[in-house]
Order: sequence, then structure tokens, then C-alpha cells
Amino acid sequence: LSALTPNQQEQFNGPAPTRNLQHYKGNEYQLIDIATHSETEEAMAVYRPLYGDQALWVRPLAMWQESVDRDGIAIPRFEYLRPASAAQ
Repeated sequence: LSALTPNQQEQFNGPAPTRNLQHYKGNEYQLIDIATHSETEEAMAVYRPLYGDQALWVRPLAMWQESVDRDGIAIPRFEYLRPASAAQ
């Protein structure tokens, strides 16, 4: 979380970096770290899918933390599974 400004740290209430999470559609991802966009200073989640080519991706942290509507029920976009060091 060192890449976050004090204000962003206060707002960050999601999973800590280096955690494995499950996307609401079922696939697993590893949250690598939180980065700061060089132009906007927006907090970005740096992550990789734990399937396919496992390339690195970024997503605005606000999107990472938001809820999505699934069958009329608000659920988290990503749900914590385990520390990244645990067996997958």
C-alpha cells in the first residue's frame, strides 16, 4: 500500500496486496500491489489472472473494490480467497 497517498490509504478498505481473490464470474486472480497512475494519481490495482498466460493487468482500485449487480443482488467484484503464498 506504499504507493497510496495518505488520503487513498484512508479510503482503501479492500484486500491487501499479494492475495488471491475470486472474481464474481468465477476465475481466480492474484492482487500483486497497488500502484499510482502517473498522470492522475489514481490508485490502481496491479493483478494477474491465475489462468491463461497470466499477464499483468491494472484496474482502477475504485473498480476493484466496487460491488456488481448479480441477479438483483449487490456482490463484491472480487472476494478474498487466501494469501498468495498459499497453494493454488
